[in-house]
Amino acid sequence: MALKLSPVGTATILEWKQQATRIYTDLVELAHVDDLYERMRAVLLLRKDDIDNWIIPNWLSTTYVATITIGIRRAVDKRKDSVSLLRLLHAMSGKSSELSFATILQTTSITRDQCSPHMTLKSRRC
Repeated sequence: MALKLSPVGTATILEWKQQATRIYTDLVELAHVDDLYERMRAVLLLRKDDIDNWIIPNWLSTTYVATITIGIRRAVDKRKDSVSLLRLLHAMSGKSSELSFATILQTTSITRDQCSPHMTLKSRRC
């Protein structure tokens, strides 16, 4: 028996998907910044005896902290005009009836063959 969604339900899920994609991109960028910082820091620590002036390493650390802090703040932003993980989870929790796996399959281009192994458990019926 196929689940029929109202246009509002489908639009809501597609909007959530767009928001999740944007949030994912933001978090991947933060992870990239973190990785880059750690690599730069490791190089600087290996050459610490050669560094006369620590202005650039200190600037790098300050910039890293500011970037990560802003990224985390964006992820938990509560303002209505923002796209944040906190707002997305809150919106999704209010409409949990639209979050069945069958609904997601109907509103995206995912096929049964593309389901990840953990989604093929009997409890999920992928």
